[in-house]
Amino acid sequence: MRAIALVLVLVVAIGCGPRNGPRTMHRAELTLAGALIGVLVTSAAMAALPDDKSTLIPIDVGFGVIALGSVGVYVVADVTSGPPMTKQQIDQDDAWQLTRRAQAAARTGDCATVHALEPRVIALDASFHDVVFARDVAIRRCLAAPAR
Repeated sequence: MRAIALVLVLVVAIGCGPRNGPRTMHRAELTLAGALIGVLVTSAAMAALPDDKSTLIPIDVGFGVIALGSVGVYVVADVTSGPPMTKQQIDQDDAWQLTRRAQAAARTGDCATVHALEPRVIALDASFHDVVFARDVAIRRCLAAPAR
């Protein structure tokens, strides 16, 4: 039972990271709620079935371990996530992802993709476009070629 609890906590913890902190915290909250419901149900079952306590106690403890583990995951996600990203930071991050796609396309000679991605990068962050996107050598070569 403890192995199952550990696996569940690890599954919830996999999504931890600065961008995934809020999602991980939400999953930890759901896991905690489920574990507490499990503790309540097994506790009620022990009261109703006193002869089966030896079977139900390990299950009850397992739900308790899951609850404590999910609290630990929540705390780790909260500490590592930092402040929420601003709209400007999100836009710049998205512009960077599009730039990376454009770089890969430009290096394979797919200039049509570069031309399609350029307006999206400009719309997200024009200064990022000017400083990063337009200065990449492969992207610049594609932008110099006429769009097809």
